[in-house]
Amino acid sequence: MDVVGMGTLAMDKLYKVDVLPKEDSFCVIENTAYAPGGSGTNVIVQMGRCLK
Repeated sequence: MDVVGMGTLAMDKLYKVDVLPKEDSFCVIENTAYAPGGSGTNVIVQMGRCLK
């Protein structure tokens, strides 16, 4: 089966923080990471996992 995907491709930036800040407050970012995402990317990855 051939699958062609059309949609958005995005790079998600993930933050690990010490606490979830409340309104008008602050938190400390302990670590950052990047992960590919976007609706088109997510659908194609799931299709690939289902077709294995």
